[in-house]
Amino acid sequence: MRPIAGQINFNLEFTKNGADEFEENIDTALHELTHVLAFSPSLYDDFVDSRGNKRSGVTEKKYKRGYDTYMIKTPKVLEVSRNHFGCNSISGMELENQGGSGSLGAHWERTILHNEYMTASSIKDAAVSKFTMALLEDSGWYNVDYNQCEPFFFG
Repeated sequence: MRPIAGQINFNLEFTKNGADEFEENIDTALHELTHVLAFSPSLYDDFVDSRGNKRSGVTEKKYKRGYDTYMIKTPKVLEVSRNHFGCNSISGMELENQGGSGSLGAHWERTILHNEYMTASSIKDAAVSKFTMALLEDSGWYNVDYNQCEPFFFG
């Protein structure tokens, strides 16, 4: 009940090959690979705890800023969110609440985590932060090294 294979297709007609675009292409590949690993609504219900039991209540729906918004409320994501924002009452980290099926619920909310690499669209200086590493850890499928995360200052 965890991903063991995935496929990412790149349309070379729309892939820019200049030196300036190289980093953007790498960022896009990393972003899409993270969807394959765990950051996908179709996988949330299969997350497991440290004993291998299905994790319940991975997401919660709330009405925020005029939209139904899903939030990830797993233990490590909550810990990282509360520490980052200095707020112990945070009940979850918001997921994207607009767009089509490729964006909705499958990315962090841009208004909350502006340049995190798992927001819904490409952005300069995207950061691989503790937020996404926490989601990968909370899937129960991976051990992560938080020392490899990039500094994240937004918010």
